[in-house]
Amino acid sequence: MGVLCDSGSANLSEDAQGYIKDMGIELVPVGPGNPKGNGTDEGAFSQMKKMLGNIRLNLSSPKALAESFLKALISVYTKMRNRLCVHDQKVAPEQRMATAVSGDQRDLERQRLKAHKKTKRPCEKDQSKLDRLHWVIDHFGLHVEPEAKNRAERTIGFYSLEAIAETELAFMNAINRKSNRKNMSYFFGILKNIQHERDDAARKQYCRERYNYQMLLVMQRRENDQQDPVTIDHVTAMIEKAVTVKVGFVKDLAIRRAREWTQELMESYKYLGALKKKLSDALGKLTHLSLEEKQKAWELIEQFLVPKTAEKSVTHSL
Repeated sequence: MGVLCDSGSANLSEDAQGYIKDMGIELVPVGPGNPKGNGTDEGAFSQMKKMLGNIRLNLSSPKALAESFLKALISVYTKMRNRLCVHDQKVAPEQRMATAVSGDQRDLERQRLKAHKKTKRPCEKDQSKLDRLHWVIDHFGLHVEPEAKNRAERTIGFYSLEAIAETELAFMNAINRKSNRKNMSYFFGILKNIQHERDDAARKQYCRERYNYQMLLVMQRRENDQQDPVTIDHVTAMIEKAVTVKVGFVKDLAIRRAREWTQELMESYKYLGALKKKLSDALGKLTHLSLEEKQKAWELIEQFLVPKTAEKSVTHSL
């Protein structure tokens, strides 16, 4: 059989693990941030505390002591019995609690728990994080208590390798200024802040990309509903999205729409030089674009202005 417990020092102590091993029980510790972290044994203790409540024993005489003890025991039994589920089977709770588990059932459960523990072993990526953590401890000569080290090894997997690398540099700069900062708590404080900044930046990028995509859909709906004539501003706005959006399918949609609109404008101009100059002037007004982005936008415009017979795919040019 097995027991699920948290990663506290009492549950994972040498004495506790030795006793559990001698009894043939598989110990399955759970990681931090897991609602099941209280474990089956501590969950039972918690329920027992609720059932017991405040016990008052009468010590005036042996008979009064025995009577008060029996009343408390009967009260606990009654409350716990009412919480047992018999699944519509005609078996009394007392008989169910007394039912023995066969050896085959124990072996099957033990094998299941062993297989479950194998899946909890760190993957290659998590092992790289552990290696970085051990390198930091050895390189900077950090004095870490065994419990703190175990806790650090369990929690390092929740951070990205990029954040850990940035933390190493920030930690080195911090302890060079003040040597009293050379401890594991300060390292993880920096790591937590850096990971939060990276997650926040990723969330903002996602929101921007989603907003750009929604704007593209709005513009497409307006075009389908109103069929307004295409203008220079429409083309430059779509090209701007093509060079700034990072999502592949959104970029392809913007490039395709800008090419169609440019070709539609070409039909209304007798000389392509005039259209090219107007597009160049409109592109120059987009001051928020970087020089590199403007260069990419102009390369797209030049490809759009090529006649259809000589047109090539531009979706892979960026």
